[in-house]
Amino acid sequence: MFYCSSCQCFAVTLCHLSWSHIQDDQYFVTYTIESMLEFLWIEEVAHEDTSYKVLFPITTPPMARPPQVRNYTPLDTVPEQAVFVLELATFNLDVELLNITFPTMVLTVAECNARGFNVQEQRSPDNTLKTFRMEVPFSDSVVFKERRAEQGVTTFTLQLIYGLVIFPEYPLFSYSAVVDAVLSDIVPPSVTGNCDQENFHITVDYRNQEPFFVVLVGKRLLYHELAQQYLTEGDADFTITLPFSSPDAVFESVHSSSVRSRLDVALLNPYNNMTIKYFSMACSFLKTTTECFSNGTMTALAVKVESAPGLNPGQLTLSDPACGPTYSDDRFAYFHFTVNTCCTIRKAVISNSPLLRC
Repeated sequence: MFYCSSCQCFAVTLCHLSWSHIQDDQYFVTYTIESMLEFLWIEEVAHEDTSYKVLFPITTPPMARPPQVRNYTPLDTVPEQAVFVLELATFNLDVELLNITFPTMVLTVAECNARGFNVQEQRSPDNTLKTFRMEVPFSDSVVFKERRAEQGVTTFTLQLIYGLVIFPEYPLFSYSAVVDAVLSDIVPPSVTGNCDQENFHITVDYRNQEPFFVVLVGKRLLYHELAQQYLTEGDADFTITLPFSSPDAVFESVHSSSVRSRLDVALLNPYNNMTIKYFSMACSFLKTTTECFSNGTMTALAVKVESAPGLNPGQLTLSDPACGPTYSDDRFAYFHFTVNTCCTIRKAVISNSPLLRC
């Protein structure tokens, strides 16, 4: 028998654990706190400290946590490019996704990814929970399609059963889901074009539907400032009028009296940048590249073509290396000189196709 002059009790939490359980194919979780109780007292006679430690785990009753399928599918797109974006949430880290059952087949996670479904496991910021994300294109055969012509829409339905397992005990369970999306039957826009003596004219007809695309002219998006400069709108179409010498066009070839220029136009999905429609048109435009004047001067124009991407027009010279361009930029070099300089050669020309006539 001893007498205690001072007694104390301390509680210390060693770890906090969360476990997954299955009851009747339903998902439950429990939480366990591994606590330790420490009793400390001092004997009155011997004045000695004595401690006693007890491990005292506390586990909660099973709590239901039904999984949920979150549907992040964007609906403002065309069916050919639409994708179901689904997340199955949320689970403890001891749960793994084994396979997914569709109406016509069962696919493992690896087979889903090989098919392009992009199945990914994502974890919470504190690394305590996980979700399973998947992308299924509307165009895949596992998606059921029903067109309602009278309403002008198409319904896309995806039925799936997630097959899951809990480690390390390996109990299997599943979760079924049906998701659908309704898209308007959008007719792809048409693009046509023609040229006059100075300009390209590109017309985009979106057929009485709201435009669902952005326009790429050359390498630039047709934003507000560029649209104000080049675009004319109609009721169900718009026309882009662009000079052949615009930096948005490219030069394919140059001849003594003409320049061949090309304009590329693409209609892009603004959400994934996929091309909805591509149109390209090339025309030859009359352009004199060399001229002689009565005052004894000449001009010459050099144009950078697409096949010479590394050419720097500012470094071009005439036969005399000292005769550089009067003006140049990244596409043109303009020369102005007198006929008795720059190694100019005078020729008597009799044929109808002279290289230079003065």
